[in-house]
Formats: sequence, C-alpha cells, structure tokens
Amino acid sequence: MDEALGRIDDALISLDLEENTIVFFTSDHGCHFHTRIGYDKRSGHGSSILPVVQRTQVSWQDDVFIQISESCTGRALRTKRWKYIVIGEENLGFNRPGDRMPENSSTGIYRESELYDLDNDPYELRNLAGLDSYRGISDRLKQRLLKRILSVEGETPEIVDAEKRSGGQAILPANQMSV
Repeated sequence: MDEALGRIDDALISLDLEENTIVFFTSDHGCHFHTRIGYDKRSGHGSSILPVVQRTQVSWQDDVFIQISESCTGRALRTKRWKYIVIGEENLGFNRPGDRMPENSSTGIYRESELYDLDNDPYELRNLAGLDSYRGISDRLKQRLLKRILSVEGETPEIVDAEKRSGGQAILPANQMSV
C-alpha cells in the first residue's frame, strides 16, 4: 500500500498535479449483514465526499459511528479526542479455536470494552474503560453511541458498564474532559 501510494504521489508530482489533486482511499466494508434499516452490502448507504471536493458547505457529524461485525459484534464511537468501544455480550471470550462467527451483526446487550483518550494516548496503549475517574466520560459517550445506534439501526440496545478496575487518575480536571 505504501509503495503504491508513493508511485501515485510521484506521478502527480511529475505531472505537476500534486497541488490540485485529492487522493482518497476507500474500501468495501465487507459486511453482508443488514446493519442498517433496510440496507445491506449492496446498498448505496453512507455520505458522499463530493461536497468536500466541490468545497460546498456541509453539515458533518462531530463523531464517527463504527459497526464491528466481522470477528465479533460490536459498536464504537470515535470523537476528536475519545474512542469508545462496546462488544456484544455473546462475543465476550470470542475468537477461541472452534468458535463460530455470530449469526447476525447486532445484539440487544453490549458491554463497554475499551475507552481511549486519543489526545494523551494516540497509540491506544492504555484502556481507560472501567476506571472510576473516567465514568463520566464513558456515560456521555454511551449516550451519544446509543443515539447513533438508534438513528442507524432503528433500535436502542442496552450498554452495560465495564467492570470496575482500580487505578486510573483522571489526566485533566473534570471541566476539561469534554467529549
């Protein structure tokens, strides 16, 4: 991938097009499940990138909703600062030899799995889920995620708090810990 991008970049430079060219990478999300109301893999769902190219004023979400459906059933929310991940209850302990892939791509109950402060931990090395000092952040992200799940999937599942863990002092004062 890096080599291919380098060749594209070299070609754009040699043709003197690098200043007026936008290169986008996209891929097939690979999921054949019905993860959106009335849509499946063959549907044209999503947002167009055309307004960005045309420099048109567009109202964009301030977070990204992620559906995890291949190796397990999960959902995630990514804001500028935080990544919040929940995993379907039936998938806890999944990926052992002999385990089967879930039958569908959604579940009625999720459990908080991961929380990362991307400003202070950009490599996602310290999972903050379950730490008392981050409970408020998790609760606010949980509510945002539930709204996104409802808007995309048409249902509101339950999200169970992560199991409490000791340690984890808040890195910033509470008034600076916005989502």
